[in-house]
Amino acid sequence: MLNFINYLINESISSGLSKLDSEINSILKNKYKLNFEDQYFWKECFIPKCTEFLKQIGFINPPECGRHRCTFISINRNIVIKIPKNSTGIAVNLDEYKSQNHPENKHAKSKLIYMEQTGIPILIMEKLDVVTNYANRPRWGWEYDGDQIGIDRKGRWKAYDYSTID
Repeated sequence: MLNFINYLINESISSGLSKLDSEINSILKNKYKLNFEDQYFWKECFIPKCTEFLKQIGFINPPECGRHRCTFISINRNIVIKIPKNSTGIAVNLDEYKSQNHPENKHAKSKLIYMEQTGIPILIMEKLDVVTNYANRPRWGWEYDGDQIGIDRKGRWKAYDYSTID
């Protein structure tokens, strides 16, 4: 699966994130001090810039973000990108990336990309098909917050939101 994710993260995403990182860094130098606890930085600078960039390269943003991250889905629905929207979102991205190698292969595969200048980690994850028929779900799915599990391209059940950080 990681080869599949690497294939999907082509040069346009990598070079685009690098340009976005430079733009955000120059805004930080002129307007803000880089402080991950500063909500103004996240709401007025980082999230709007990321949203604009990801929409330009073919990602859609669901109507709402979570408490700590905004999730963008590729138009071809193969991958999702999770952008932190506060310091806890950074910790959640790192935690999910570190815990993806679940011993029972229950977690969606992901890749972590750090923005070079700001050091903000962006999580890129395989997209799972969410099934709303609870009768067919495995019992272990209830272990995850909100039963956030789905089926991967090979038909295996996996969790897609599995951080231990609340």
